[in-house]
Amino acid sequence: MVSVHFDDESISVVRQDGSREAVRWSDLSAVVIKTTDEGPSIEDIFFILIGKDQQSGCVVPQGASGESELFSALQTRLPGFDNEKVIEAMSSTGTNSFLIWRRT
Repeated sequence: MVSVHFDDESISVVRQDGSREAVRWSDLSAVVIKTTDEGPSIEDIFFILIGKDQQSGCVVPQGASGESELFSALQTRLPGFDNEKVIEAMSSTGTNSFLIWRRT
């Protein structure tokens, strides 16, 4: 299972094969939700955390271990986090991208 971990410094995702992606909170420049039309039998909603200059970041599939805790942290730590866009994204049944936060 994919797992997501975070602390005051960074967010990281560990894949089943042991590979790791990470982004520092201070480098986070945008959060996008990507949806596909392939669900519900496979993961079809992904949180994409984009680092500055797109040199770091990670992709968190819905259902990853720790995903709901990360979602709460994103809502709390990111001023202007767009909960209405999250609702729109979660209702999507097609392939779409939804910008839910961007550093100003």
